[in-house]
Amino acid sequence: MVFTLAFGTPSLFGDAGWPWYDFRHSDVVRFVQGGVVKLLRCTPQVSLIANLLFILRVLWASPYTLLGLLIGGVGLCFGGRVRIRGRAIEFYDGGTKWFVHRLPHGQFTLALTLGHTILGQTDASLEISRKHEAVHVAQYERWGPFMLPAYFISSAFMWMTGRQFYRDNPFEREAYDVDGGEHDP
Repeated sequence: MVFTLAFGTPSLFGDAGWPWYDFRHSDVVRFVQGGVVKLLRCTPQVSLIANLLFILRVLWASPYTLLGLLIGGVGLCFGGRVRIRGRAIEFYDGGTKWFVHRLPHGQFTLALTLGHTILGQTDASLEISRKHEAVHVAQYERWGPFMLPAYFISSAFMWMTGRQFYRDNPFEREAYDVDGGEHDP
């Protein structure tokens, strides 16, 4: 069993420039930062602290996770599907697809992250956007209940200063950088 713990902003797909921990054995921790892999001795105390920090991050993001679970649960009642990938619960198809389509610019939206839930249009859209959405999961872990207000304030500031409210938003730029830098320069 693999237990991954991230300090700072993790990526589900390896090192994104931030430290993360991968507990594969009870006594060895693989620490990755800046592309360098180091093995550290994992004492029971370190394991306990790591587990507690993980639980705290999940709880910190839980208000939005609960909202995502509610929307995804309703989507399931209308033909949607669900699966767990990494630290996120992914809902797609059926009512979830209908919901995402009804958002502003929803027809162009592949997926939307709320805490530890990702609401996607289809299985394929989730596959395409998984790295990007994993960054948003990490942002929810970092910002907790302040994530959406900070996101919307950033978007409003970008719009008021004549920039693109979505692509120039710092939260999106971070996600696009990890996902291959697909944003405009």
